Amino acid sequence: MCSVELYIVVRRLASLLAANFTFPRPGSRQRKSSLPEIQLISLLVIAVKIYHPFDSKPRYARTLTGFGTLLIDWDVWCKSQTDYASRHVSAGRLGRGHEINVNENDVMTMSGEQLDEYLDWYEKTWVKEEPREPNSRRIPQPLLDMFPTGRPEGSSPAKVNFDEEAKADQLALALTLSAVVGSLKFRGIVSEENEENSKKVVKRIGSFYKRYRNIEDLPSQANIFYEAAARSVGTSLSTLVLSVFQMEIKLEKLRDKEVYDDLLEDEDVLSEEEHLESDQQSFMIDKEDVKGGREKLNENNQELARGLEDNIVAFSDSGPAIQESGSDAMEQG
Repeated sequence: MCSVELYIVVRRLASLLAANFTFPRPGSRQRKSSLPEIQLISLLVIAVKIYHPFDSKPRYARTLTGFGTLLIDWDVWCKSQTDYASRHVSAGRLGRGHEINVNENDVMTMSGEQLDEYLDWYEKTWVKEEPREPNSRRIPQPLLDMFPTGRPEGSSPAKVNFDEEAKADQLALALTLSAVVGSLKFRGIVSEENEENSKKVVKRIGSFYKRYRNIEDLPSQANIFYEAAARSVGTSLSTLVLSVFQMEIKLEKLRDKEVYDDLLEDEDVLSEEEHLESDQQSFMIDKEDVKGGREKLNENNQELARGLEDNIVAFSDSGPAIQESGSDAMEQG
């Protein structure tokens, strides 16, 4: 079960990683992680880990209407998932679709009916009476003649009403969803205003994100979730763990590049501010020089004015003597 908001987050993550969910071109180097269904389920796992982490550390949302206000109770989810997956086993049957997962350890604990059910499936899947194709991987007919695999005479597989089985599956799925939805709980809310007034660091959604490189690193709840996710797209748990880890590394590199670009942008802005401050300081220095020059010029002008005044006073004092000497000269002439 996934909330609608997770699909929005998956689309956002896909756009960041430029994932177009297309099959690789024939002849190109192909990896399991490049298949579209594995890419999709890997992004969904990452989205779940961001908004519904497997630990109990507190992370706070900003508003009640934002993403991630509800939290999955993983204990309830894991129990519901386990009960749903084992519903046929609890009824004494192997369960359709579970035959491929049977291993040698399961055989030792299987009942007679479950063994017959498994062998019937094996015979239908890998044994074929029609003429075999070249390079066929089925068991050779001479070997089958020596070791017949069919049921003994008088024994026939129990008839299964597939319509009734489908209805029972739908009912079990509805009960599982009801139990999971009913266990959802609200996350703590801390608004941005309260965060600014708080002296403590508020951990938001996405904090304490953990990556798992190997299957051994998975916690028990994460292991059950990864297994269910891998089973839904028909891949192995190891393949899904590797694919999720690779995508997480790509997202981390994108985040580091974005932080680095922001840092460079901040340095450019700071450099421009420093240049502007330097220009302003130079302008203030020039302004001080101009002011000092004006004061010096005023002092010079004042000295010049005082000199002119002294000259004028001296000239005024010598004026009558000049006139008298001039008159005597005229009389002598």
